[in-house]
Amino acid sequence: MQIGIWLPSYCYPNLTYERAHGAVLDYARRCNDFGYDIWTIDHLLHAPGLYGMSWLEPLHVLTAAGAVAPDVQLGTGILVLPLRNPVVLAKEVATMDLLTGSRYKFGVGPGWYPGEFAATGTTVKERGARTDEILDAVTLRQLGYHAKPILLVDLGGYWRACQGLFDQFVAAGFAERRRHELLELLRPLRAPLEGHPWEHGFLLGGSPTGRLPGAAGRWTPGEMEQDWTPVAPQLVCEVAYDQLDDHRFRHPARFRRWRPDRDPLTCRLEQLDAPGADVGALLA
Repeated sequence: MQIGIWLPSYCYPNLTYERAHGAVLDYARRCNDFGYDIWTIDHLLHAPGLYGMSWLEPLHVLTAAGAVAPDVQLGTGILVLPLRNPVVLAKEVATMDLLTGSRYKFGVGPGWYPGEFAATGTTVKERGARTDEILDAVTLRQLGYHAKPILLVDLGGYWRACQGLFDQFVAAGFAERRRHELLELLRPLRAPLEGHPWEHGFLLGGSPTGRLPGAAGRWTPGEMEQDWTPVAPQLVCEVAYDQLDDHRFRHPARFRRWRPDRDPLTCRLEQLDAPGADVGALLA
């Protein structure tokens, strides 16, 4: 098992940036001493819930951490890709990889907080397509499927450094193009809610009433799409996951493959191992 630690690169309203600066470097040194990889969180603005605080910029934090922790891997967990300019990001990623001796793990995701998208001149509805497009720009793949293609200029030699990152690339969720493919695959399986196994809702985050189509979800109503469509339980997929929480996957669950050899009625959450979330016990 490879253990990584998120650096406390945040600043609660009643704390100071001096505290965040000292904690980041102190934690980085300790991670290096114990051989734990270092990760940073990315949030541009204050957001609801656990993210209602300021966060230091993750790539700069990793640069500082890498200087005092020379022996461990460094990663963004995750970098909110649609908020960034692809050309500037390509240069930043290549520079990070060079200065840290190829220790940087390029972890990215599409983000979720609408305020951050509005502040950077886009919308949350474009996040999937922008994530795909920016990855294409950083890796110099062919653009063209997006309605408003981003101007791609010559990245010079930076792309060579970027290419070396993608054996370590990690991301959460499905890319926009893959979502469209899944929609076409699942469209024939749409089913009425009446008689469906989830007819009475399902528990989400401990909600006593469950979650029905159109009900309020985890995010602020009106800011994120809340709805879902029942489908007949006829397909089985294999996923990788790191934690189960209240009968749901906690954190990114990664699609591995379809399992046509399995009967959906024989596949239940009770059969899965539940990795422990007690970090203290792991580190004892």
